[in-house]
Amino acid sequence: MLVSVCIITYKRPEGLKTLLNGINQLTFNKIDTPNIEVIVIDNDLSGSACQFCEEIKSDFKWLLKYGIESKRGISHARNRAIASASENTNFIAIIDDDEIPEVSWLEQLLWVQQEYKADVVSGPVVRHFEEENVPDWLTKIEIFKSQL
Repeated sequence: MLVSVCIITYKRPEGLKTLLNGINQLTFNKIDTPNIEVIVIDNDLSGSACQFCEEIKSDFKWLLKYGIESKRGISHARNRAIASASENTNFIAIIDDDEIPEVSWLEQLLWVQQEYKADVVSGPVVRHFEEENVPDWLTKIEIFKSQL
């Protein structure tokens, strides 16, 4: 099985670094470890994420592909990422450069897909605020809750 993990980035090097480090920590205990390719599409014409992607390739345990999408906007970049997936890809997973996956993130998605023969699987996004002094009421309003 081949899974293409598609990541869109735009001038968020620290977020991308944290995300890719998280992807590198993925574990598989319930299912067999799939073949994984990670596709990073930079929506910054200057290619601000290229150097970091090149630097981590040798220590990255999955195949890492990098490309630039010249048309601005998340839909163009996501379409480019999906189009960049290998021809024999079985599944596409999309995660943003401001998210950090749990170590079992991809395994859980694939397990649910296999268990229920689902065409599409999604999971919640748990919000973590960088600021420590965020008012309690702000964290509870609906804007910060994922809808399934």
